[in-house]
Amino acid sequence: MTLDGTAWVDRTMTEVWDRVASVVPETWMPRVAAWMSKVVGGSPRSKKYKNVEEYGCGHYGCVMPTNEPGLVCKLTSDVSEARFVVRAMTLGQTYGIVEYKGIYALRDVERSAGWGHKRPMFVLWRTAAYDVGLLQGFPYTTHEALKDFVRDAYDIRTLKKGLGLLNNFQREAAVARKYIKPRMQAAKSREAFLRDVWITYEMAEHVEIQAVDYQRSMEYRQSASFYGAPKWVTVLRRVGIAIENCRCMALEMTGTPILKRVGEALLHYLDEGLLLADVHRGNIGVYDNEMIITDPGHAVEIHPRWAGPVEITEI
Repeated sequence: MTLDGTAWVDRTMTEVWDRVASVVPETWMPRVAAWMSKVVGGSPRSKKYKNVEEYGCGHYGCVMPTNEPGLVCKLTSDVSEARFVVRAMTLGQTYGIVEYKGIYALRDVERSAGWGHKRPMFVLWRTAAYDVGLLQGFPYTTHEALKDFVRDAYDIRTLKKGLGLLNNFQREAAVARKYIKPRMQAAKSREAFLRDVWITYEMAEHVEIQAVDYQRSMEYRQSASFYGAPKWVTVLRRVGIAIENCRCMALEMTGTPILKRVGEALLHYLDEGLLLADVHRGNIGVYDNEMIITDPGHAVEIHPRWAGPVEITEI
């Protein structure tokens, strides 16, 4: 646990502390390690900051322990994660992913994204998972907690298979995300655009091969076309097949004992019209002695039911 905290996290939490404390139970507030005095902008006067405890920080956000056992608070600038959390809370809890308890948008708080761009900030709460990233480096290096899951050659073999499926799911999902994201932003009707995506996915032919054979499924997607059809129809069909490949990967992953719950979560949200397009080894952790997803990565809406705006209460 980090006690000498990340500067932007301490600064932001100090700024929004009172407004967050006014809308959530006291036990939901991040644990404070200490008060720190820092000189701001070369001024001879120093300003006091709350130095909050941290479990870890990534590119978009930081996870902090709270005073409620089993609950963590996350400060994030990932808009796609915020959108997903709202969607996930309407769908209810499912196996294989952390449970989200609440989320707020922080008014007038932004974080620099480089090149003069700013990202809005959100604060959310979810169940705690532990040993996040324990799969990184496997099989060349082994996290201590992984020894509870990998006990023999069969476990090693099935985990390798599961991770191969996870990698392929991420790659195929990236194909869909690369097509969908910019076009949905530019679409005159998000609902009509997503209807086309979903229908194309439903019409995608089932790949008559093992999903683990990624090279063949990828070649199948790349060769898919409609003779004489406009280019956008061919591209859209390839996207539909990419999403279908993701479904095959997730379904097969449910048959691998160690990553069974991860596969179930990916399949559950895909069936609900949400593609978790960036789940990888680094955002898988342990909860209740099972491996689960701790961060959805880039969640992509692929069903017209999600065409409407996402409403997040602002504080």
